[in-house]
Amino acid sequence: MNTPNGSPTDGTGGADEFDLDEELDVIAGHLNAMHARLVDITVKMIANPHDWRGIGVHTPELFLAWRTGLSAARARQIVTIANHAHELPECMNAFRRGELAVDQMAAIAKRAPWWIDREICDLGRMLTVNQLNRTLATYPFPHHPHPDTPAAEPPVETDPADTDAPSRAGDDATQPSADDANACEPAPRDRMWFGTGDDGRFRLFVETDALTGMTIDTALREACDQLFHDGHPDVEWVDAMREVCEHS
Repeated sequence: MNTPNGSPTDGTGGADEFDLDEELDVIAGHLNAMHARLVDITVKMIANPHDWRGIGVHTPELFLAWRTGLSAARARQIVTIANHAHELPECMNAFRRGELAVDQMAAIAKRAPWWIDREICDLGRMLTVNQLNRTLATYPFPHHPHPDTPAAEPPVETDPADTDAPSRAGDDATQPSADDANACEPAPRDRMWFGTGDDGRFRLFVETDALTGMTIDTALREACDQLFHDGHPDVEWVDAMREVCEHS
């Protein structure tokens, strides 16, 4: 017999038949493995910043988003996984084999401590991303020292008679440079404040890293463009902000 489009079939699907589950498994496996390869490359990027850092591109997230077309959120996930890859060898090997998806690995890298690497790898294969996030967010992981943490050294005993030793050491010691002082400064923290003042006006302040700022900027510009195309020629940024918030 012939199908409506004229192709022959024996009633069982013929040459056009395909197994949906099998096709999706193959595609998902390839996607997972390629994401894992991108993580491995990102590990090398982080170790060699001089290979990619330049004007306007000073974080691996920004570089990945620019070079690969990834969203800011996805670039952050890749870098988060890369930063913890050495702590999670079992999960990373499963990731490379295509058994874990990038969203699953991101949840694991963000919340799972190194000492449950094997257990969380087995669990991750069976749970959805939402289930994995809920499990990791609520599980009370006990404190466990990292194997690379050096043991505390015993205190050095000082001869009471040598009372001027600290002064002599201070005279001859190398003073820290300005670069060393800057290197010890903590990274700037993201900040956000909003509220209604006594005058009844609502105020919002936000200060964040460049990648998050890029995400906010993109969302506002898209909302502004959409309002303009919908017939609002005098649209302003506050209208775009309202539009983004209303859609949330």
